[in-house]
Amino acid sequence: MTGDLCRDSGVPVKKYIKFTCPNGCPKEADGIFRCYENREDSTTLLKLDGACGQVDQLYGDSDATYCGYTEYNCDQTRCQKSDTPVPPSTPTPSKPPHVTPPPGPLCLNVSLRQNGQALTPSALASFKPKKGDSIQIACGQVTGASRYIFRIVEPDGVIVNLTGIGNVSASYTISKAGKFNAQCQICIGNGDQGCYDFSRIR
Repeated sequence: MTGDLCRDSGVPVKKYIKFTCPNGCPKEADGIFRCYENREDSTTLLKLDGACGQVDQLYGDSDATYCGYTEYNCDQTRCQKSDTPVPPSTPTPSKPPHVTPPPGPLCLNVSLRQNGQALTPSALASFKPKKGDSIQIACGQVTGASRYIFRIVEPDGVIVNLTGIGNVSASYTISKAGKFNAQCQICIGNGDQGCYDFSRIR
C-alpha cells in the first residue's frame, strides 16, 4: 500500500507502472499518442523526470487494476513520435500547455457482448469467460461524444488497447487466466485534449 489515492476512483494505490519512450510515444489507431515501452514497476511513486511516457496507478488484490495516472506527457509535441525525420536546423517545438478537461462524461450503461450480442443481466451474472472466448465492450451513447476509446488491463498488468467502432469496442480474445479490468474513455470534439480520463467499467 503506497498511501496515495487513485486518480479515477479515490481508492488506495497499491502499485505504479512507469513506461518511457526515448524515441517518442507512438500514435495508435485511435489517434492518441501512448507509451508502453521500458516498463518499470514499483510500490513507491515513480517519476518521469523529463522522459517521455506515462506513470499509471494500479490497485486491487492482484495489483493489476488500472485506476488512473500520475504523469502523462505523450500529448506534448516533443514526446510524439514522427515517421518524418526532423531536420537538424529545425528548432525544438515549444512546450504546448496541457489542458485538463473538467470532470465530464463517463461510460454509461456499459454492457458485455459475446458473438456480437449483448448479454442480459441474468446471462451476465452467470457468464464465466474462458480462454479462447471473444468479447466486446459497449458503452451507452453519451451526448456530445465524438469517439469512444476502450482498453483491457490483463491479469499481469499488460494494457491492450481496443479500437472503438462507434460506442462498441473491437473484439478481444481472452488468452490468460485471472482477473481482467475493462476501461473506456470519452472524447469530445476532434482534438486529443478533449478526451477525459479513462474510467473503469464496473
